Amino acid sequence: MEPKHGTVRLDAAAEWLSKTTGRTFTADDLIDAHDRLPVYAVIPESKCNPEHSEPVLREFREKAIEVERLTKSHPRSLGGLAAADAGVPRGLFTPEAIAEVAVRRMRPDIALLHKWEQAAKKQSVYLLSDEDVSILAANGEVRLGRAVSIFNRWIGRPIQFGNPVDVTPDMLAVRRSQLVKFAEIVAAEQPEARPAAQEQAAPAKPKRETQAGRIALYVSECERRAAELGETFDRARMPGTKADFLDLLHALDAGLRTIKSVGSLDRYLNGYQWEGGRQPSAAPLYARLFPEARIRVPGAVSQQRGKS
Repeated sequence: MEPKHGTVRLDAAAEWLSKTTGRTFTADDLIDAHDRLPVYAVIPESKCNPEHSEPVLREFREKAIEVERLTKSHPRSLGGLAAADAGVPRGLFTPEAIAEVAVRRMRPDIALLHKWEQAAKKQSVYLLSDEDVSILAANGEVRLGRAVSIFNRWIGRPIQFGNPVDVTPDMLAVRRSQLVKFAEIVAAEQPEARPAAQEQAAPAKPKRETQAGRIALYVSECERRAAELGETFDRARMPGTKADFLDLLHALDAGLRTIKSVGSLDRYLNGYQWEGGRQPSAAPLYARLFPEARIRVPGAVSQQRGKS
């Protein structure tokens, strides 16, 4: 199987990460790091037989019955037009053609859902939950009867499998964009190079954790949790305002409360971008991603900080 939708097999990802960061990584190391680098399973459509959701199936059945009934009752009018619509010569209006016309007659919202579910079936890339990865790491495989597609943002529910699948390590992958960001975090955590003479003169001291590094970890955690919930989170188009993000950092990490204002926060935001102008608050999104932080969703901005 070839990697799909920007995914990289775990062994290839570990090899690339080792060369890029100078640290040695194995596929098992990436499985262990799934809380920071989401792990996906590439499952062929023929193996899992993914099913459409109930709303799509119900609409399809209704429209198929409707098309078949109209075709039989009006063979020279609607039936002929429907056949022509489907590209089927008159007199050869097959069950397949009826199905095609039934899809065309779906309500726009259901037709769009059908489109995304078809895309999910074709790509066959599914996010593994923390529990799934833990079971696989312990037993060498994990059985899935349904899973969250990479298109969950538009589908909004797990894809049910007609055939349960035993996912094994050779089916695992990570997404390229998330792998590159993870490499940046690993590089930021690397101890600084020291002259050889200094290394011999005194034992190396552990590198002091920087505020920039801690902020980078929280951004990666936002991405990981957003992926699991089917939410959108892009560090190149950060949600809300910088003030919203600072509120999140204060709620999650008391050590970052020394950053008092957006102006002070700016020095640590290299690589992150917010859209200008008036933006909707990101507090509701952060509250969904970090329920343990008990983030309030107020309308007012703290008086201690200027707006971004």
